Amino acid sequence: MAIGLIIALVARSRSRGKEVSIWRSRAREPYSQGVVLHDRLGAELSALEVSADRIDDALADVDAISQRLNALTVEAPDDSMRQALGDLIMTLGTLRSSLQQLREADPTNRQAASGLARSRLEDFQTSMRSFRAAVWPQTPSG
Repeated sequence: MAIGLIIALVARSRSRGKEVSIWRSRAREPYSQGVVLHDRLGAELSALEVSADRIDDALADVDAISQRLNALTVEAPDDSMRQALGDLIMTLGTLRSSLQQLREADPTNRQAASGLARSRLEDFQTSMRSFRAAVWPQTPSG
């Protein structure tokens, strides 16, 4: 009976390991898209002015990444990954709000709105690092 229990636990552990591996694989694409978004926005927000079209493109990218990350929440393998994912989704939402404010800012408020967007972009980068550390702890963070 004890041998049967051990075999069942080993089989369950292997199945669980496979599920975590699949989830991590699914998390790579939105993570990579987030890295690209961060790098692009970092360059664009450092410019004196960002065109409305570029902000619209960034908002569309934020929405697409958010959708993919939200899909991952249903099957997050453990609490640390779930927490890091939730934090990432939240900071992506605040980044989106700041980009929308920048998009709608009049010329007198544009500099302040741009500064807020840069600050939210830094928050997003911090969340990306935490997410990476939780999901792929064996890889060095950058």
